[in-house]
Amino acid sequence: MAYTTNHTMLQQMREGKEESWTAFREFYKPFIVLRGNDFKLTSEEIDLLIQDVVLACFNEHILDNYDKSKGRFRGYLRTVIKRIALRIIAKRSPSHVAISADESEFEAEDDNVEQEWHAFLMEKALQELKESMDTLKYMAFEMYVLQGNDAKTVAKRLGMTPNQVYLIQSRTKKTLQDIIARLENELG
Repeated sequence: MAYTTNHTMLQQMREGKEESWTAFREFYKPFIVLRGNDFKLTSEEIDLLIQDVVLACFNEHILDNYDKSKGRFRGYLRTVIKRIALRIIAKRSPSHVAISADESEFEAEDDNVEQEWHAFLMEKALQELKESMDTLKYMAFEMYVLQGNDAKTVAKRLGMTPNQVYLIQSRTKKTLQDIIARLENELG
């Protein structure tokens, strides 16, 4: 799967291209869910958060207000998500409110954003890697690197030699690093 650069996607959204809105929602959904979990939103509230973030980008001209020269889009999006999450929390009935909508309570969660962003990038990179590789080679990489099985076990299960597993691991790690670097560059 090829990734459209973030700024190209944003421009297409500004131009009203419907497929770009779908791509935006699907691409950023995992990041929005991670942020929703930071605010301890319920699954229904997270669904509402996703919907409201996309609607806010459309209805409130959020995309028009984003200035690339003032910072990364993910920081801007993080602020939008936080504002909407706090609005959702504030709408809870008094008996359901376990936490207040005081923004100061959520400052600690902001520290996790970088970790969440890197997890989000890794998920996207692994998805792209998997789609671009031979299935058997990806299975070897997944079993050896991601699941932590030893090379002999992986080789035996997949009908390879341990040296083939090591070679796949080495080449695939380099490819994964390149994908992550490209995504980081494209997404800011």
